Amino acid sequence: MFYPDGVRSRRCREKGVTVKLLVIPVLLCLILSGCAGSAAISPSAAYPEAILLWPPPPETTRIEWVQEIRLPLDAGVKKGFWSNLAEFFIGEEPTAIARPYGIFVDSSKRLYIVDPGGAVVHCYDKIANKYSQLRGTEKNPLKSPIGITGSTGGDIFVTDSEAGMVFRLAPGDTLLRPYLLKGLTRPTGIAFDRQSQQLYVSDTASHQIVVFDENGQEEFRIGVRGDGPGDFNYPTDITFDRSGRLIVTDALNFRIQILTAQGGFISMFGSSGDRMGYFSKPKGVTTDSDGNIYVADALLDAVQVFDREGRLLMLFGNRGSRPAEFWMPSGLFIAEDDTIYCADSYNNRIQLFRYRSAGEPVATPPALPLNGTSFTAR
Repeated sequence: MFYPDGVRSRRCREKGVTVKLLVIPVLLCLILSGCAGSAAISPSAAYPEAILLWPPPPETTRIEWVQEIRLPLDAGVKKGFWSNLAEFFIGEEPTAIARPYGIFVDSSKRLYIVDPGGAVVHCYDKIANKYSQLRGTEKNPLKSPIGITGSTGGDIFVTDSEAGMVFRLAPGDTLLRPYLLKGLTRPTGIAFDRQSQQLYVSDTASHQIVVFDENGQEEFRIGVRGDGPGDFNYPTDITFDRSGRLIVTDALNFRIQILTAQGGFISMFGSSGDRMGYFSKPKGVTTDSDGNIYVADALLDAVQVFDREGRLLMLFGNRGSRPAEFWMPSGLFIAEDDTIYCADSYNNRIQLFRYRSAGEPVATPPALPLNGTSFTAR
């Protein structure tokens, strides 16, 4: 039909408005359905409900498998309406864990996962229902981040082995900024001594632990290359137990060393081997509220648990991808509530367990076959 120009242009405008009005409800439906879908689907839901216990009944349970984390939803962070709206127009931001290593939970219950596979630090804030990715600056980007710890003042510190420096996230900041730029060759493990307010960094290539004050000034170094007490051969992960002892993964000496905060030798345990109580490729180290020492072994695909004197208590884990199975586990962290976080590096996930002190009841028996071998804790 023929319309005068004015009428035709008006009709076109009306059709355009009609199309837009029709599109908006469709978009809303898609976004809302996306919200519903993201709240209902989780990689953890792919596994049957189960509780895995070590040691198995009738012995007293010490370790319980809890869950895995691959995506923000697994950590309790759900997408909101505006997040889904933004993703509809600009695309979804990659949030999956690539190859995790370091883990830390701060005093505000924020979970940080260092991901060298993605050159990023994932931050999950369940309380605020917020997920974010922490990176370096444009001039100093993250290259191969490894270890992470936090100070009593709320600072977060991250080592970067390839960049040869330590980054800091100050409270309220959104970027990891260079903090320790000199004096380190290949920093990996990192720990904060709450008693002295000093920062300890494992400089793997220098075979030393380097100690810095609260202003980032080097104070002293611990160790030299060797195999004697207090010597190191490529030290990696470090931690402090709750009594203030420094615990070091002395990787290529295939042992764990226990030192004073000043570097004085206390004890050591472990040697090279592929059996329980020995180490093939020791990595992450941490301690629970009773002082037990946990060591992840990347070649054994297991976590071994020792008492505070270094006597073997139990082992949990086998190679695989099901709950409590590992493929080259690395970083370990135990929170104040004795939740155990393990970086299951090549399964692209974090696995959560819980340490149960003596006498704490367990309501249900395990529903899946147990993995690993365990001993009754002393």
